[in-house]
Amino acid sequence: EAENITSSAELIESGLVIFPNPATDQFNIELSDSSKADVLVLFTISGKEIYRDGINGKVTIVNTENFSSGLYLLALIKDGSVVSKKKIKIK
Repeated sequence: EAENITSSAELIESGLVIFPNPATDQFNIELSDSSKADVLVLFTISGKEIYRDGINGKVTIVNTENFSSGLYLLALIKDGSVVSKKKIKIK
């Protein structure tokens, strides 16, 4: 189940930090262990996939300049299974 993220640098679950949230030009995903996920996918609330990229280290930066303002779902995937789902707001 997705959770609201209210602070600019909130510890979401053990070893996962997403900031800033809300995002303007970009947001960062920090994993304490980069082996926890290998793909990042961003969906609109209606379920349309708008972004997909590999995770190649502890920090991944997602450029959001061309995204419309709104609420999105972020999924982290490992071996084809969703391991984490979070909400992110883009201004």
